[in-house]
Amino acid sequence: MPNRQLFMPSPHGSYVYDDYVVSAIQSALSTQRPLLVGGPPGSGKSSMGLDVANTLGWRYYEFVISSRTEPGDLCYRFDATRRLFDAQMAADSIDVSRYVEPGVLWWAFDRKSAPIQDTTSNANREEEHAVVLLDELDSGSSDLDKSLIQVLEAQEFLIVESSTYVRARVPPFIIVTTNGERELSRRFVDRCFVVQLSAPTEDKLIKAAQMRFPSAEIAFLSSLARAFMDVYGSASTPVNMRDYFDVVVSCLNLNVKTFENSPIWQMLTHKLHNLSERTPSQVFVSYAWGDTSPIGSEEDRQRQEVVERLCQTLEKEHWQVVRDKTALQYGDKISTFMKTLSQANLVIVVLSAKYLRSPYCMKELHALYQNSRQEKRAFLDRIIPLVLDDARFGTPRERVECAKYWEAEYLKLKADLDYLAEDDFRLYQNMKKWYVDVGDMLSYVNDVLHPHGFENIEKDDFAALRQMLPQCR
Repeated sequence: MPNRQLFMPSPHGSYVYDDYVVSAIQSALSTQRPLLVGGPPGSGKSSMGLDVANTLGWRYYEFVISSRTEPGDLCYRFDATRRLFDAQMAADSIDVSRYVEPGVLWWAFDRKSAPIQDTTSNANREEEHAVVLLDELDSGSSDLDKSLIQVLEAQEFLIVESSTYVRARVPPFIIVTTNGERELSRRFVDRCFVVQLSAPTEDKLIKAAQMRFPSAEIAFLSSLARAFMDVYGSASTPVNMRDYFDVVVSCLNLNVKTFENSPIWQMLTHKLHNLSERTPSQVFVSYAWGDTSPIGSEEDRQRQEVVERLCQTLEKEHWQVVRDKTALQYGDKISTFMKTLSQANLVIVVLSAKYLRSPYCMKELHALYQNSRQEKRAFLDRIIPLVLDDARFGTPRERVECAKYWEAEYLKLKADLDYLAEDDFRLYQNMKKWYVDVGDMLSYVNDVLHPHGFENIEKDDFAALRQMLPQCR
């Protein structure tokens, strides 16, 4: 029996793992908890499950969830219409198992008990263990989250029509993916190890292609990866690894020596060119709203005016500026906008004293940090910080004070834990992460040379900011 803690990527596999993803897989396997994987399309979420199963030598099952998926579909489906028709025609009693179609969890739990055997390519794989990929859980309803929690915690489910239970011989390894279209239930996320994949880098494209296409020339793969980064960057679109593989396969099958001559490359660049022509480069703005009422402070009014002039300047230079004040309409969910911002490739962060003490602003900044895998370079590549005079975090002592503020807010909510609504409980959980991580986040920002104060930020029509922006296109 393989040790569930000893997952190590195979050098002959087809998937490139970051170290932190390997650690998350090892942790999930050793604790028998699901692995929840997020990230943009084409980042490798859906292809991870099969490679994990191949590496471990375990059986593999997958199910793509849609808006039509019912909570019970992962366990089994029952053809009630066919049974009713047969019951009307037959004189004798009918075996209900004839109308039961096993789902992926049934096969993963106890394949031998299923009335219909799986037809997947699981020959020569270990019988006891299985990997199950549940793809795009966010496409289903919230009822699906709740049902899945119950089944995975119990490691069994009831076949209602026959009043029998299917129990897991050995708990399978569950990998769940999400595109972030819907916020998953707190209970489900809390039971998972969570990883957030980024769009593939040039180096990752090359490594993945070498593993999948060992006969391809490295010079060809490298030049294609470089071209991919250029054309996707010009369209402000995350690089899609599936598209990269499609071009490689097309060139190999057609024996095309230069990818520029392949039909699929020409179609792809045409699509991305149209996208870049149609959509200006996008930049989000994260800031604390100013109080422009008569009782508002001068700093509030000044901050609001600076942000307004900043956005006007960017729009004149053909940037698509996205901020909550203009992007949201009455009836829209603020949480949805914040999630979109946290996944953006480029965010201007206007740091002020009010920002550093705003739960909304801190949630945005920390989500950007988490989606950058808490890595300094990745975090700083996604943000352009503009620091106002009243934002004090230039010294270790000032950063400690900011951490202490959020620790105090966390403890206040902890004292009233029994009274918190579900969203407030989630905020309480986030605050613990904020006071732990805020020192690193602000230390990283402090290491960047950036305009400081209203005067320097606005100097020469935001010249310093405009100097940084072209590097990000």
